[in-house]
Amino acid sequence: IEWSTMNIPGLSEVYLSFCDDFSIQQPLDISSIWRDNEHVLYEAGRAPYFRENASGEYGISIAYVYNLFNRRYGRVYYRHVASHVPILLNRTIMNKIRIEWKDEFDEMFRNKPFRTEHDMQFQFTYQQYIRHHYPFVMASEPHVHFVGAKNDEEKNIKTFEKVLNRPHQFLCLQDDFKEEPSDVIVKQIHDFYEEVYPYEAAWELDATGIVRIKTKSVYEIVMEWFGRGKKRGERWRLAMEKKGGKRQQG
Repeated sequence: IEWSTMNIPGLSEVYLSFCDDFSIQQPLDISSIWRDNEHVLYEAGRAPYFRENASGEYGISIAYVYNLFNRRYGRVYYRHVASHVPILLNRTIMNKIRIEWKDEFDEMFRNKPFRTEHDMQFQFTYQQYIRHHYPFVMASEPHVHFVGAKNDEEKNIKTFEKVLNRPHQFLCLQDDFKEEPSDVIVKQIHDFYEEVYPYEAAWELDATGIVRIKTKSVYEIVMEWFGRGKKRGERWRLAMEKKGGKRQQG
């Protein structure tokens, strides 16, 4: 999907991609993604170099791209995977990558829509290419909460409290369910998001499924939302009090 977004009609030359379960916890300004004519790169742990050390097709595809780049640019021992955050993309750069590894992309697209061990894994490929061809700066740590919701109410409380007490620039909440979550867990996740995002967005659907268009720009609405000083998340606090928990301060 990610490599095909560049073909969307009318898409700008440079755009911010949210092609995953990302969200923003703190105000996002241009310096978070582009600083002094340099790309801002968000990286996490070391990427697997040997496929034997990789986990699943996703991990093996990372090792596959790792080795492609080492053969092209020389051995680099410590490449890192991209963090689970939005990424600033340039269509010209994406096209250069696709041309440079045309055979590999042709093979990948023949296998779509299925993930394979020979995928040109999107964020890892893009950021490694930036490292070899363009000026960049590394984002400061910590910059993202990358957490998994479980089918365990007590564990979720600890996870969600950590996120709420120490907000980072980005939030990536994924499910870690081995079975269908209970109604209690679903409500718990719903209440958590109500705490993080207590105000309706301009593009939210109402009860009838209609988007309520407002006259303000998205930027104005988002900055106004972050600037509000009202108490947030009453439902979450009530749930915590009911369970005998107390929200930490600071």
